[in-house]
Amino acid sequence: MKREWAKGAALALLEQALFSGSNFLFGILLARWLSADLYGAFVLASALFLFLAGIHNALILEPMSVIGPSRHREHLGEYFSLQLRAHFLITLIIAFFVATIGFLFHRALPGNTLLPVIITAGLTLPMTLYYWTYRRQMYISGQIAYAVAGNMLYAGFSLTAVTILHECELLSPALAFLIMGIAGVIAGSLLLVKKDRRRRATGMIGWADLHSTLRENWIFGRWILGSSLLSFGSSQAQTMMLGFWAGAEAAGALQAMMNFILPMMQTVTAASTLMLPALSRDFGEGKLAQLRSKGLSMMLLLTAAGIAYMLLLWTFSDFLVGLVYRGRYAEYVRLVPVVGFVPVITAAAAAYSIILRAIHRPELHFVTNAFQAAAGLLTSLFLISRWGVAGAAYSIVMTYLTAAFMTYILYRKALLVLNEEKVAERTE
Repeated sequence: MKREWAKGAALALLEQALFSGSNFLFGILLARWLSADLYGAFVLASALFLFLAGIHNALILEPMSVIGPSRHREHLGEYFSLQLRAHFLITLIIAFFVATIGFLFHRALPGNTLLPVIITAGLTLPMTLYYWTYRRQMYISGQIAYAVAGNMLYAGFSLTAVTILHECELLSPALAFLIMGIAGVIAGSLLLVKKDRRRRATGMIGWADLHSTLRENWIFGRWILGSSLLSFGSSQAQTMMLGFWAGAEAAGALQAMMNFILPMMQTVTAASTLMLPALSRDFGEGKLAQLRSKGLSMMLLLTAAGIAYMLLLWTFSDFLVGLVYRGRYAEYVRLVPVVGFVPVITAAAAAYSIILRAIHRPELHFVTNAFQAAAGLLTSLFLISRWGVAGAAYSIVMTYLTAAFMTYILYRKALLVLNEEKVAERTE
């Protein structure tokens, strides 16, 4: 069992390295090849994309990761097929509204360069998140090797396409989102073909089954949905307010510095994605001591890795900015050590956050995000108006600190009242 878990962990790290590495390189290439204002437009549209992806995460990915292993492990194939139908239903509705609103604004403001990028980001949302959904299913079912293969295809296509468009002088923010969407469809289709046939649906699936799945997702995910709606204040406020206050170029400069923390942030995400189904199974089987032990080990390992990564950024920040951006954004290099605190804070809090979701307490995640959103909005308003891009960086660190503190407090409170009888009650 330990050997299988270690193999899964190694594959998860490889897969996440490919995923985060390709996204990191994709963002770096856009920052190097697009003009400052166009890269800023891509960053602002990405903030909206991530906000919408948070809704998808709340209503599809998180319920599937927790409820699937604990309640549907005997028929995951049918369950996954239902979740894919739910994915397309939700994302197509979101895409329709974003495209319609964007088109209306574009008619009113025909010279605005940001609106076409936002429309494209909305329209490609179902395509990109299609791959995210299949990728999460591979983690849940333990078939991470297929996710690695899909990621190699995603990375190869996206990086090749963006390079070709740059060489042809056709690269734009809107086409960057289109590349991401097409890459998602290609990689997701590979996973559909490769997925073990024994875990695929074997019978007809009706609307009643889909309705039941959507209802189950809603009951679990509504608190996480609230958290996602609050994520504008907790994770997107700095980018959006900076874009409003100082323009798209300033938002692009902030993201250019934030790009350096993405590999470690994605590593934390990979560990969380791998551990959530395992911790959910432990909770469903009443193994509370094992759940706590795994959570503590995860926290210690990730925090140590986060500190090492932060020290690396502190030591080589000047070299990295010069190497990656070839002299661009050099005036913001002092902010790399500032945002370097974020991966450490996120790593320390990740295990506690995952445990709260595994023990079916998503409402506590909502409470955390409410405090985080308040901190993000208040510090953004105060700091960005005074120090611009630097103020946004300070605000981001303070926002993550608030979230980490609240997560730990709520984790302690939840475990104090949890007992064996309540485990059975919550998993019925």
